Amino acid sequence: AQLKERAMAAETGGAMRVSRLTEIQNRLIQITETDPTKCDVWNALALLYLNDGDAEGCKKILKTITQSHPDYLDALNNLGIAELQLGAHRESATAFQEVIMKDPNHIEALCNYGLALVCHGLHEQAIQPLSDALHKSSCHLNYVRRRHQQKEHLNENGSEKKVIAQLEPCCRSLYGSFRGVATCWAGLAVAYAAMGRWKLAEVASKAAERSGRSLSERTRFSVLNLSIQARRIAAELTMDAKEGEIRKEASAEHPAFKEQRDNGAEAGSSRSSTEPENNSGSHRNSEMESVVSRLRTQARELKTASAYAALGNALRLRHEVSGEEASGNRSFGAEAAERFVEALELDRDDAASWVQLALLQLSSGEHRSAFDISQESTRAG
Repeated sequence: AQLKERAMAAETGGAMRVSRLTEIQNRLIQITETDPTKCDVWNALALLYLNDGDAEGCKKILKTITQSHPDYLDALNNLGIAELQLGAHRESATAFQEVIMKDPNHIEALCNYGLALVCHGLHEQAIQPLSDALHKSSCHLNYVRRRHQQKEHLNENGSEKKVIAQLEPCCRSLYGSFRGVATCWAGLAVAYAAMGRWKLAEVASKAAERSGRSLSERTRFSVLNLSIQARRIAAELTMDAKEGEIRKEASAEHPAFKEQRDNGAEAGSSRSSTEPENNSGSHRNSEMESVVSRLRTQARELKTASAYAALGNALRLRHEVSGEEASGNRSFGAEAAERFVEALELDRDDAASWVQLALLQLSSGEHRSAFDISQESTRAG
């Protein structure tokens, strides 16, 4: 019943949107008939096609503009976006590169080129164009100084201050003069996260959240920030576990280690050498619980495939690295599977959710199921 209601609401909203887009399209066509040389109007019409899902129609219009007005770089930049949506990655990159060669300060092209590199998995190469786009934005609200003046989120040893300082070359704009600034920050966050540079990724994703132009956009990037936090905590928990195993092996092979700890305890040491590790693990488990709880809230509010997938991934990580015993009878693995299924019900072509579900099944020992699901991911991708 709920799925039927959602479908009816989506259908009604879609019909209203189509009607409005048709009205705008007709007006733009009337203007172009009056004066065919108005490139801005043709460009706007092309973007209307693109937003309506007709990337091919958009491409045809933009090709015509770029052939007759090769110096109209906004159209060439938008052509790159259309090519990217059509899967023509090489043509897309060429269009963005041509814009940047002609105008190194074209912020949108720098941002789009960086995002295209992120999509291709070229994360290290994406850092420079994304950073340049943020640095060259004409609205110079200095994010670093704002954060320092407010003294928010700075811990006692100032570690985040050092991290933000590393981002200073690209932190010249928080809100920016171009509409894609939040997406640019998000792309930078994804690139840093893929490289395992978690603190930088968290700072960038927080900037994406703060620079969103609407509540829904800010909420969406909040989900990104929480997802990165979950991945960082999982990485730290995994590292703690590995270090604990190494210490145990060292103690077993070298009795002197055990003797040294025993001597320390007899000398009146207030805590054993393993206690800080346990405290650290407990803190990180609590931090993961907080992230999962906030993602649950966001998923309930947004009800989007990406929000359910983000929650499912955090639950999967919680299930794999922390164990179930820390939270009573709740099964994080089972809940993660439910969230991935919800995400796929909304977007069956989401290859990432198929992959995460397959990994979850694999970690649970369901190898045949994991294989079948991974096959679905290849079809979706």
